[in-house]
Amino acid sequence: MPGNYILVGHKPVLEPNQMKFAEWWAKADRQVRRTQIRKGVEVSTVFLGHDHNFGDHGPPVLFETMIFGGSKDEEFQVRSCTWGEALAAHREAILVSCGAEGVPPSEVRDVPSPRRQAIEKAREGEPPAPTWHERLMKDDDD
Repeated sequence: MPGNYILVGHKPVLEPNQMKFAEWWAKADRQVRRTQIRKGVEVSTVFLGHDHNFGDHGPPVLFETMIFGGSKDEEFQVRSCTWGEALAAHREAILVSCGAEGVPPSEVRDVPSPRRQAIEKAREGEPPAPTWHERLMKDDDD
């Protein structure tokens, strides 16, 4: 079913209310996993929030894995339906990127998303930087 989805834990849930979806979207950490292969090369898997199954058949396609940087920059793109499939695609992308870059998989490291970094800073007492949505809303108030 086409539409907007939110994550409840790791489970995508259809959200028919556009305002509730927008509020969730503005604050959500949609990063499933982000892995640095080497400086300037990353594998990123995100929750898209919108169904990318543009056909009439099959489950909603809600996750995307891509390689950014290096010799496979934006050449590897896999879309998935579930959190588990997205993690499997992420592992596959790590192997593809490591092979292309000559980096042993044991040397890669996961890195937090910008949203997670802000949350961690807030826990340490440092005020988080405003999100793009918060900046946009502030501009509207001025």
